[in-house]
Formats: sequence, structure tokens, C-alpha cells
Amino acid sequence: MFDYINEIFQRKEIMYLIIYNILFLLGNLLGYFEIEQKIKLKNKYIFVLIFIFCYIIIGCFSTLGVDYYNYDFIVKNSIKKEMFYNFLTLISFKNVTLFYGYIIVLNILFLYILSKILKIKYYLFSISLFINFYFLDSINIIRSFQAQLIILIGIIFYLNKNKIKGYFFIIGSVFFHKTAIINFILILLKKVNKLTFTKLLIVSLTGILFNIFLLNIVTLIFKNSKYIVYIQNERNFNFSWWFLNINIIIQKGIFILYSLSRYNKKKEFFYEYRVLIKALRTGLLLYIGILFVNISPYISQRVILFLSSFNSILFIKYLEIKRITKKEKIFYYLSSLILLVLNNIYVIRILYNRILVGK
Repeated sequence: MFDYINEIFQRKEIMYLIIYNILFLLGNLLGYFEIEQKIKLKNKYIFVLIFIFCYIIIGCFSTLGVDYYNYDFIVKNSIKKEMFYNFLTLISFKNVTLFYGYIIVLNILFLYILSKILKIKYYLFSISLFINFYFLDSINIIRSFQAQLIILIGIIFYLNKNKIKGYFFIIGSVFFHKTAIINFILILLKKVNKLTFTKLLIVSLTGILFNIFLLNIVTLIFKNSKYIVYIQNERNFNFSWWFLNINIIIQKGIFILYSLSRYNKKKEFFYEYRVLIKALRTGLLLYIGILFVNISPYISQRVILFLSSFNSILFIKYLEIKRITKKEKIFYYLSSLILLVLNNIYVIRILYNRILVGK
């Protein structure tokens, strides 16, 4: 065991993990100072540049993402995926570092667009939120993450009465990940506003029953397919399953529950964002249903990514009209430290698995 630990800490990825830890702590510290209005504008710009530099370095060269070697194989062998990634693979010239470079630059561009249309006031805190919850996702489940960013941009445009741009981005997300087609139902988001709690509960329970039925049907159809890993039951006291799902729930689920309890206490905020808040409640109940029917963590990870990204937007806007109390600050930053520990365990576990298979 000690030999494995020694080998893990001799790998080059550890250097990038240390950079990530420093960025995590610095981002949360500066995010706190920004909310307290104790930081100068010049220093904000300096940190934004530091973040972009570290994000590019870690994203392109670190191999921290669990799917890094999968994408290395895809790029070098020109494996067909969604249309947009086929194009990226083509212009990467079989160089996975260049491929990841395009991914990181696009992520930064999409995050910038999102910040502009949301008119975000606390952008250092927003960056710290990204580092806390989405940094590793963005270099790991890269297609799902980018599709999610584009969907969010589309939804915000749509809810801001700019339906043409909304449709453009929501439809465009399909070229980044096939499963994004499910999000076309979000065009009907305004209907959520008319849901009473009883109706919401009925919709959610129906969704859970549908998931049970769908799981059995899809398992039969894809019995011998490579996609079976996304739907099969892996829960039989499998440490990987338990750790990943518990990690996801602690990272994003508890934060969503905590945030929802805050939104209800500020009536004007709830009224302005009631459509998104009710959609988030519905989605959270459906997520519980997904866990209940034993669907693999690969799916639950992507579902909670969608819900959590919704919630992060709401939380950032909430902070602009409501100063958080001292207890809330303690809760949030203690949660951030727990996140940091979990993220480190997650990465070290990836490295351990690579050593076992000789990578």
C-alpha cells in the first residue's frame, strides 16, 4: 500500500493538483473579500488572469481528468463523436494537448458570455464557485459540461424574452452532446410556474416510475452495448459507486438544498426567479428518483451537474440582493474545505487506478 502511495506522489499530476489546491484556496479567499467589498478592482483583474493561466495549464497538460486517456485515443484515432467534436478532432491534428486547449478556451468563452448576459456583480465569487464545483467536471466530462454551459446560456436568453437566441443555443447544445436533446423540454419552463406543490410531487413521482420502467427497457436494448456502463446497476457494495455518488451528493446536492432554503426567505427574489426555483425543486426530486432506481453514478453525475449549475446562477444573483449572515458564511466556507478534501481524494483515486492498469 505504501508503495502505491509513494508512486502516486511521484507522478507529474501531483504538481498540477497542488496548483489546483492553491487556486481553490486563493479563489475562495478573494471571493470572500469581494462579497465583503474589501478588494480593489485592479486586484480582481489580476486574479482573473491568474485563474485563466492556471486553468489553461491544468486543463491542457495535467491529465487530471478521468477521461483524459479516452480522449487521447479518440483524438489520435479520429473516433467519431458529436459533430462539433469531430471538427475539433480534425483541427487538433491528432494532438490531445491541442484538443484540450480548444476545450479550455471555449469554456472560458462560454463562461464569459454567461457572466455578461447575467450581469454578474461578484465575478471573483463566481469564479470561486466554478473552482469549487465545476473545475474538475470541466476537464473530465467535457462534452456534458460544454453542452450544459450552452443550454444555460440559451435558457437565460429565452427567459429574458430573447427567444431566437434561446432556441439557437439550446438547439446548438445537441452538437456538443447527444443527450442535450432532452433539454428541449426546458423551452416549456414557464409552465413550471403554474405548478402547485401537489402537481409538482405528482410530476416527480411519475418521473421516478418512468425511470424504473425506462431502466429495464434500456438495459434490454443495450445489453451488449458499450453504453451499458451508463445504465447498469453497479451498487452491489461497490466502493467506486458509493464514493462517487456520496461525493456528488455532498458536493452539489447539499448545496442545492441549502440554497433553496435561502431563496424562500426573500420574497422579491423568489418572485423574480420563481420559474427557475420551481424547476430546480422538480429536478431535485427527479434526481432522488434516479438514485432510488439504482442508475449508475455516470448518469447521476450529469443530472446533478445540470441542477447544480442552475442553482449556482440563482445563488450568485441571490447574493447581489441579500448579504449572507455570519453563520451562512461559516457554513459555506466549511463546505468549501470539505469539497477540497473530496476533490483531492477523487483525483488521487484516479491516479491510483491508473497505476493499477499501468498508465
